[in-house]
Amino acid sequence: MLSPDELHLAALGSKWSQWHQQQGVRARGLVKKPKRPLPPNPLIVEDLIAPGPIDTELPNGSSIAFIAEWGERRILFGGDAHPDLLAASLEPLAAGEGGRYRVDVLKASHHGSAKNTCRKLIEMLDCRRLAISTNGNIHCHPDPQAIALFLHFGPEGRKHLYFNYVTEQTRPWAKPEVADRYGYSAHFPPDEEGMIAIDVLADD
Repeated sequence: MLSPDELHLAALGSKWSQWHQQQGVRARGLVKKPKRPLPPNPLIVEDLIAPGPIDTELPNGSSIAFIAEWGERRILFGGDAHPDLLAASLEPLAAGEGGRYRVDVLKASHHGSAKNTCRKLIEMLDCRRLAISTNGNIHCHPDPQAIALFLHFGPEGRKHLYFNYVTEQTRPWAKPEVADRYGYSAHFPPDEEGMIAIDVLADD
């Protein structure tokens, strides 16, 4: 278990009622937020890796993030967790493996939000597969900054991006010239959108 920790749970517990009232939370379903800008064209990873604000929302600080392990394979499920907490939780694990903790798949936190991904988190991981699950309808995720951080600060070697929807936000990453420049392969559902298979037993 990487998130939450006692501090984040205590913060949510003590301020939930106040936060709830301020946000005006009602049982009225999801509200679509204003559309974000599309990924830049052309995509230049080096222009997207500058440090930015990170998620500080109380509910996300209590999100469950964990590592699922089977045999010698590991998948990190990021939930909606804060990236600084994920990095702090991974630090002792990474130290025990020479600086980077090996995981076979990173399930991006908060649907690939830039605020839920940071350089320190990516540098803690020995991971070449990034999975992003979102149709982009509510928050227009994934953010290109989150993907750029993974590509730029991840370990050496060819990387793989897995998207379960083809959207305005994910389609630019399928361009062969971008994939060739940054050494990755982009994977999309072959048939039904929303469903994509990842072979975690593969060694590439």
